Amino acid sequence: MKKQTIITAGAFVLTALTIGGATVSAETAGTYNSNAKVKFIQDTEITLPVDPTNPGSEVTPVDPDGETPDPGTAGPLSIDFASSFGFDEQKITTKDQIYNAKAQVLSDGTYRPNYLQVTDKRGGEKGWTVQVKQNAQLKSESGVLEGALISVKNGQTATASTSAIPSLVNASFDLSIDEEGEGVAQNILGAKTGEGAGTWIYRFGDDTNKETSVQLAVPGSTTKYAEEYTTELTWTLADVPQPAE
Repeated sequence: MKKQTIITAGAFVLTALTIGGATVSAETAGTYNSNAKVKFIQDTEITLPVDPTNPGSEVTPVDPDGETPDPGTAGPLSIDFASSFGFDEQKITTKDQIYNAKAQVLSDGTYRPNYLQVTDKRGGEKGWTVQVKQNAQLKSESGVLEGALISVKNGQTATASTSAIPSLVNASFDLSIDEEGEGVAQNILGAKTGEGAGTWIYRFGDDTNKETSVQLAVPGSTTKYAEEYTTELTWTLADVPQPAE
C-alpha cells in the first residue's frame, strides 16, 4: 500500500507542473538518416598459438628439444601449431614397454596438454577436415623400431569462438604403419557446414592427465640400438566439410 501511495503522489506533481506551465507546441523541424557500415575480408596472416586450456590467451610453445617450433601456415584456413612428441631417454629392455610423451612446455616453463590448433578466418562456417599420419616407422641410423606404435587419447576441443563445435572429434587414435612401412592417414577432427569458425584447439588430455595422453608402445622383442629414433607426423587441413548427417 505504501508503494501505491508514492506513485500516486508523483503523478499528481507531474500533472500540476504540466498544467501550471506554458503550453509549447513541439513541431518537428526535419529528420536526417546517417549510416553505419563495416565490411569484413578474409585474414591471410598467420594466427599465433593460444593456450590449449585457456584459448583466449596467446602462448609460446617450445619443442621437446628446446627449439622454437616452425610457424603455422598462412590463413585464412590454417594450421597454427601442432605439438611434437618427446618420449625422453629410455633404457634398452627386453620387456614390452609403454612410454609417455612429455606434456607441451611453454616458454615460461609451465606445461600444457599436447595439442593441435586450427583457425578458419574465411568468413562464415564452411567446414573443414584435419588428417594426420605418421610418415614412417621410428628409425635411427642403424635400424627401425619394429612394432612401435604411437597412441593418442583423451582428445577434446576448446575454443573462444561462439561457432558450433566440430562434429568430428576423435577421442583417441593410433598412428598406424602399414605392411609397406607407410603411414596411414586418418581423419581426426572435422567441422560440417555451419560449424568450426574461428580458432579451435584439439588437445590431448587436460591438466589432470596431460602426462599420459600420448604414449609410445614398444615390444620387448624389438632390436634396439643405443641411438635416437625419430619420425615425422604430417597434419593436413583441407577445406572439405564433414558430411551432413
